[in-house]
Parts: sequence; C-alpha cells; structure tokens
Amino acid sequence: MLPKQRRFGVGKKHGMSEMGTLYLITEDGKELEVNLCTDSEALYKRLREAVHASSESALKLRHPDSKKALHISPRIPPNTTDCRYIISVYPPNGMLVDEVNMDLVTLENRVIELERQLTDRCSPLPPAVQDLKHDVERFRHKLETTRHLSWLNCYKELPPT
Repeated sequence: MLPKQRRFGVGKKHGMSEMGTLYLITEDGKELEVNLCTDSEALYKRLREAVHASSESALKLRHPDSKKALHISPRIPPNTTDCRYIISVYPPNGMLVDEVNMDLVTLENRVIELERQLTDRCSPLPPAVQDLKHDVERFRHKLETTRHLSWLNCYKELPPT
C-alpha cells in the first residue's frame, strides 16, 4: 500500500495564478501533488515544502519512463497520476568546496604547463591560451568571492569584509 498523498500549494496567492497540478513520487515511494503556478520561485518553494527540503538542497525531477531530467519551471509538461515525476533531493555537501577547488587547481596547473610549453615555442602567447588563462582566473575569483554557489550545490562561509 502506498503512503497517503499530500497536496501542496492549494489556494491562490496574490499575483500567482494556478496552472494545474504536478504529480510527483519521492524515491521512497511517497506520492505528492503540487499545484503549478506562473512564478518559478514559488514553484521551487512549493516543491521544497512538499519534500521537506532545505533552501540549500538541490532538487531534480525525472520522467519515470525515460529517466530524463526535467527543467523545473512553470512550463514543465503536464503529467498524470499514472505517470508521476520522480523527485530527488540532494542536500548540500560541504566536501564539494574541496572537490571543486582541487579540480580548479588541477585545471590551473594544466594551463600553466601549457603556457610554459607555448612560451618556449612562441612569444607572445596565442589568443586562445590567453583567453583560457583569463577564464580560469575569472572562475577562481567567482569561486572565492561568491557566498552561495547554488549552481554547484555548494555553500560556504566567507570571511567578513
């Protein structure tokens, strides 16, 4: 027997019109219903409430047949109770900061080595190498100065400025 269904986002708030119902199932088999709305932030909030996820957690919707990831937006294709989207929650992981930093250091070392090899052969550096070096520096700055890297599902504490 499946767990009882819960419905989230019932009723209308000022400025948000209802667009239908999104039928979901969690990885542990709990069936949920969430009202779609025209506001993406409100939809994310409703989905987080439905699965009891923190604001730092990443959400992923998959189609049950193809396992294809779905973009969470008000324009998500409608589904039925017979074809519930699978919703997964990925809590933030503090270790990700170290992993991303390690990957960045590896990438930076590869660029430096490439730069050394090219400097020996040609001067000045080709524009493609200069662009790559600039991109790495810009990405490093973004990682070091952005408090919430939600696009990486990564959150960190920055020193006070």
